[in-house]
Amino acid sequence: MISTSPDEVIHWGMLYIFAVRGLTFVLLELSLMFLKDARMYSRSDGQYYEDVSGFHEGITGNFGK
Repeated sequence: MISTSPDEVIHWGMLYIFAVRGLTFVLLELSLMFLKDARMYSRSDGQYYEDVSGFHEGITGNFGK
């Protein structure tokens, strides 16, 4: 039979929470990394660029003009 002592329940609950938080963090970081890579290739004329100035340049469409 499975032991369900309070200490064991707390232990497995904490382990589950940390595993879910860790996986969520990794997936978020990977998503942001791929979004950054996709943004580097998002110029309308197909030229490669790296948006070093951040968010504003991509929103305004002002690619170094």
